[in-house]
Amino acid sequence: MFNLKNNSQQNIANSSIQQLEKRIPPVSDQALIDLVNGIQINQNILNSRFA
Repeated sequence: MFNLKNNSQQNIANSSIQQLEKRIPPVSDQALIDLVNGIQINQNILNSRFA
């Protein structure tokens, strides 16, 4: 009986994760690289303006 309860909790957790995955759009590696590069560029601009 304990195994059934534990198994049903795992199923609920798995379905919650699957629902979240559907809501989050996939991000390509290039998008992540562009994001990091953009943050670095913005930080450099701020550093040069306030230096």
